[in-house]
Amino acid sequence: VPELPEVETVVLSIRDQLVGRKFININVYWPKVMYNFSKKDFLDNLIRRNITNVHRRGKFIVLSFDEDILAIHLRMTGKLYFA
Repeated sequence: VPELPEVETVVLSIRDQLVGRKFININVYWPKVMYNFSKKDFLDNLIRRNITNVHRRGKFIVLSFDEDILAIHLRMTGKLYFA
């Protein structure tokens, strides 16, 4: 399980790459995390939305958009994939 320093390292390494950019596609590899909303709603709320900030809140990586956030936990592996 990643500890706070590892999460902060990930935040610092992706912040400059993501702020000001937009997702054009998102793949959900663990659909169980979407138990209280639909995949369509999730994608509609994030695709082509401007990322305004990347920061850490506890062990969560938080991507801020104009009005919403996406909180990401690195789970057991401590890995985050994006291209």
